[in-house]
Amino acid sequence: MINETSVVDLCYNIQFIKPIEISYAQYEKMLLQHYKSPLQTLITREIDYKKSPLITEDGTKIDNEQKFRAYETAERYRIRKYNNPLELSLKISYPD
Repeated sequence: MINETSVVDLCYNIQFIKPIEISYAQYEKMLLQHYKSPLQTLITREIDYKKSPLITEDGTKIDNEQKFRAYETAERYRIRKYNNPLELSLKISYPD
């Protein structure tokens, strides 16, 4: 539990992590899971945004359930909007 203001880096230092080869089906499943719950990485880290507000890169303060859900909705919209693959046959079909 984080009780004071902290910076959570979601872009982990990956230069020393060995890449894992996955199939396209696994990749698609990961993208759909991220779409379903864009803030899952924060939820699994047990960060309580009600006690210690989250501040997004654009300065938005998330400190209640309504703002949390609004951020998730906006993130899903952004994911759908920029879903522009090089190969149309590999386009992810995100639910509306």
